[in-house]
Amino acid sequence: MAYDDTFRTRRAPEPTQGAGEHTTPVTPTPIEVPSNPTTEQPADANKPNTGELLNFAGFATHHPLLVERPSWYVQRLNMAAQHLFTTPDNHPEQRILFSPALALPFFLPKGDESFSDDTIQYPLLHVPAHHPYNPDECSIDQYALTLIAMYTAMGIIHEPGDGDLYAYGINTEDLIIGDPQAENEAWQTCAEWAESVMHPIADVNIARLIRFAGDDPDEQRYLQALFETWDIHEPSDELLAQGERSAKLLALTYNAFTDIPFEPTVE
Repeated sequence: MAYDDTFRTRRAPEPTQGAGEHTTPVTPTPIEVPSNPTTEQPADANKPNTGELLNFAGFATHHPLLVERPSWYVQRLNMAAQHLFTTPDNHPEQRILFSPALALPFFLPKGDESFSDDTIQYPLLHVPAHHPYNPDECSIDQYALTLIAMYTAMGIIHEPGDGDLYAYGINTEDLIIGDPQAENEAWQTCAEWAESVMHPIADVNIARLIRFAGDDPDEQRYLQALFETWDIHEPSDELLAQGERSAKLLALTYNAFTDIPFEPTVE
């Protein structure tokens, strides 16, 4: 499960207190399988070796693939890290991959984390056995986006737009997703999709962070810390304009990923 230690952890500032629901960790709880077909287990012939359906409350946003205001974004990912595992230095948030192309919590484990029986099942802590990350093929951001697309397409994870992430727990280190040929074809499709949308998603999310931060001093502090992490120095008006252009491109393929309406300017 551990990734190569050469990956660079992208750390954002510590959250401030008083964020209410955005800083409250919630234990992933077993739930009944929803009737929505996008969350049903695949047919037996292509059924992943996954566990029960869990609700990771507060892990997602109301708009799949899209982030919220800077403080909520950072606090949500920090909350997810602090809840999923502990580390010897008591700083699990340092294992978060912060990327404008990723809205869901994604981590760069070093192998010394401690998990509970429930939290170890978080799907994005696991990768398909036949598709480990290869830095010569793509960036870690693109790989993570491919993984999210793959698990969404296979019904392993589902974002209904209520801020929670519903997921079939993964409790094996040897994750096999159905027939090898079908898995390879699905992975290739998801990889091509991720490559085509990664930069538009990042542009749209950068614009969202700027727009939702407004003139609030605390939000501006988070925003500037994120931009320093991502080495973003362009003027805000240029970034907003680029976000608008990329939103038009993303609108063409957004509903291939989710049935939720694409609302790039709505938090």
